[in-house]
Amino acid sequence: MQTAVGKPLDRVDGKLKVTGGARYAAEAPVQGVAFATIVQSTIARGKIKSIDVAAAKAAPGVIDILTPNNKPTLKAYQPDFMKGGMPAEMRLPLSDMEVNHAGQHVAVVVARTLEQSRYAASLVKIDYEAQPAALDFNSPDAQVKLTPDFFGEALTEEIGNVDTALREVDSVMHEAAYNTPHESHNPMEPSATIAVFEGDRLTVYDSTQWVMGTRAIIADSLGMPRENVRVICPFVGGAFGCKGFIWPHTILAVMAAKQCNVPVKLVLTRAQMFTSCGHRPMTRQTISVAARRDGTVTAIRHVARMQGSRVGGFVEPCGMGTTRAIYDVPNLAWKHEVVPLDLPEPTFMRAPGECPGSFALESAIDELASKLGLDPLEIRLKNHAKTKFPATGLPFSSNYLAECYTTAAEKFGWSKRDPKPKSMTENGMLIGYGMATATFPGNRFGGAARIRMMNDGRVVVSTAAHDVGTGAYTVLTQIAADALGVDPSLVKMELGDSILPPGPLAGGSNTTATVSGMIVNAAQELAKTLGKPDGKGDELVQAVKATGKPFVEAMGSSAPGPEMAQHAFHSFGAHFVQIAIDPLMPRVQVRRVVSMFDVGRIINPKTARSQGVGSIVMGIGMALTEQTHYDLRTGRTINDNLADYAVPVNADIGDIEVMFTDKPDPYFNPMGVRGLGEIGITGIAAAIANAVYHATGVRVRELPISPHKII
Repeated sequence: MQTAVGKPLDRVDGKLKVTGGARYAAEAPVQGVAFATIVQSTIARGKIKSIDVAAAKAAPGVIDILTPNNKPTLKAYQPDFMKGGMPAEMRLPLSDMEVNHAGQHVAVVVARTLEQSRYAASLVKIDYEAQPAALDFNSPDAQVKLTPDFFGEALTEEIGNVDTALREVDSVMHEAAYNTPHESHNPMEPSATIAVFEGDRLTVYDSTQWVMGTRAIIADSLGMPRENVRVICPFVGGAFGCKGFIWPHTILAVMAAKQCNVPVKLVLTRAQMFTSCGHRPMTRQTISVAARRDGTVTAIRHVARMQGSRVGGFVEPCGMGTTRAIYDVPNLAWKHEVVPLDLPEPTFMRAPGECPGSFALESAIDELASKLGLDPLEIRLKNHAKTKFPATGLPFSSNYLAECYTTAAEKFGWSKRDPKPKSMTENGMLIGYGMATATFPGNRFGGAARIRMMNDGRVVVSTAAHDVGTGAYTVLTQIAADALGVDPSLVKMELGDSILPPGPLAGGSNTTATVSGMIVNAAQELAKTLGKPDGKGDELVQAVKATGKPFVEAMGSSAPGPEMAQHAFHSFGAHFVQIAIDPLMPRVQVRRVVSMFDVGRIINPKTARSQGVGSIVMGIGMALTEQTHYDLRTGRTINDNLADYAVPVNADIGDIEVMFTDKPDPYFNPMGVRGLGEIGITGIAAAIANAVYHATGVRVRELPISPHKII
């Protein structure tokens, strides 16, 4: 029997997407829908003294206007990630007259058309009592607080004695601060919600990475049974984390539909995407690292300070997946500090923690290598953790980082590098080579899948998981086809609907790792149900026909088990980058990237490469262009559009080659697969910064790397 896993199958949802057949949240075919427009605060901190809606209510087509004075009553959030549901902001929308950041939702206008809604929203008059706002992350008066843990793991911890190791007489020590800016997700699809009440039941079409979590928060806040709420999201037009937890606009759409007794559509504008669904917070990370003269690293301390807000508790865990994971060092310490500001709440953004954390750590390791006179590759080969996770001592389930280092280095031509800064030129351009380590944990959650086999051989596999544009429909189709022994063309995946068996949040690069086990177990249960425990393919189809029924179905579930306490599940990789810089106008041009990743088994090399390339491109944007700017007088976003928030385009990207070890993880799940959606962005900014030093002799410790920082 030919297998589907490992083949470069074209995307099974590709035709729908290129022909417009894939419906996104805002495109749900709901009749009689009204349109909601959010009115946002224009101050960063203070109170609303009064809201005058008279002119707005008199405008054509207006149905109602929700304010803190007349909104429906909600129940306070009781977030519980394990039970399915996390609000991004703990403050209920429109719950009081307090203003906590510029752009906060202070009213919602509902009208018959979008144009009427927007016009009426412009007529709402709000009188504020402004108060002094904390907006400057670097202010000497900024308050700092420690957050004890991140999903149960300590955010401040020390192994060994870092201070003593850093002061060893025979050691070489490096210490520096590395800065990353605010960054915004900017998926192509803005966040959108359509809410429809039918009696005591509610249907919500929402652009979300977690239909089950969205259902839980909506139902609980309204005091409704969860089974009376249905959340539908078959396609997501990108997310990167901003659609993971539940944001106020979704609740506001539901509140408006309830109060107005009409279906309501609410779509965030591009500008509102910068204020209303999170961002990556600014960080300042101080790395202290010491090594003996032979290059043996003896101590690392990682202190990360980041922007927080007054309405939530998100922490960017910069040291968790980096400093405590990559290097086999006897003395380790990590600490995380939050500076609450009167800015919007930050949230998860592709590789939260590992992405900015790897920039700081991998830049510092490169600087240490330079002080020691060592090849940056040599110091990493010597010191990377080979068998055990440094922070816990648990053995890695598998770890082929050394192969990533050496294979990618050979493919790239690292040995041709002249190590002296400013030594390599080409046609008047300065050439720089840089490298860094990529890293991301192997995450796996829980859930269930249902397999229904028809008597004609067709198969429907259902679970409330998601495809956020990464290719999940395709790779899960391949996994189901092999688990059942049928051709992939006979398999249909149903995703993104809360009436399906519960699926996981599409976050933490867990979807394939989680859902693959659910599907394999469901296939095994189906075979048992049919009395063919070892059956596959036509044998199962004949067994279905023999029942005289149109179909037979079975459920399979999967969840983390004792293996999580027996092994450390972590993915690694290596980036090698070539850049060119014109010394007269030192803009960094990324000419070539060679990267290799150890993420377990590769289900589809085509979609896997796409994820790797996409992550690297996003990392290039982080390194060179991306930064969200806030006006430190008003707290408002300055560059809240895709013209002024610069992301990489085709002209910015050179050749990218992505390789994989493609070695199954023997302990993680039946397919031996770990996630790969996020690992590619980690380390790439450091590799580029390290290449800039090699090309120019200038160390840039603050992103993005703009020409004036090199000058």
